[in-house]
Amino acid sequence: MGFSLNPQTPNESEFSAFYFEGREIADEVPMDLGTADISVLMHLHYNNETEGKKQLSVFSLQDIYEIYQLIGTGHIFSPNTFTNFLTTEQGTNYAIQINNSQTFLNSNLALTTFPFWEFSNFVVNAENLYGIDKYKILPENSNAKNEENFARFLNKENLGLTLFRANDHFTEFTKIEFINGTIKETPCN
Repeated sequence: MGFSLNPQTPNESEFSAFYFEGREIADEVPMDLGTADISVLMHLHYNNETEGKKQLSVFSLQDIYEIYQLIGTGHIFSPNTFTNFLTTEQGTNYAIQINNSQTFLNSNLALTTFPFWEFSNFVVNAENLYGIDKYKILPENSNAKNEENFARFLNKENLGLTLFRANDHFTEFTKIEFINGTIKETPCN
């Protein structure tokens, strides 16, 4: 389940909320935005006991692909202010922002993987690269390890995205960056 905030004014000072929900046993939740523009997307990663599949404690590659889709279909009101929030069953809270939409759209991932996402072999290969093979972003990892690996992924793939860790109320944020082989944390409040 999740929410999107759709701007009602050009300066994004007023919003209308849109709630979306999927089937209980679904791995992802479809969004029908129609012609709506969005400024904020909020969603959950929760574990589905019926599938026996544990979700990630950070953003998934599917989440990154959805940002790509939203830009490509013109649904993001302003890439410079768009924010995607995430809460997980593991107790983690994150926000991700586009800091450079052209870098994102011209990234290797966007050019070589996302256009072919609907073909299952591309999805499997991309998820293996993201998870098992290269970046080791895995459901069984600790939250801290997945956070480090995800920040490394954003840096190494040069995606033009910025990761923030949030407190439980989403009132305090820490920018998380992977720079020169180490994690740099910068409080934003």
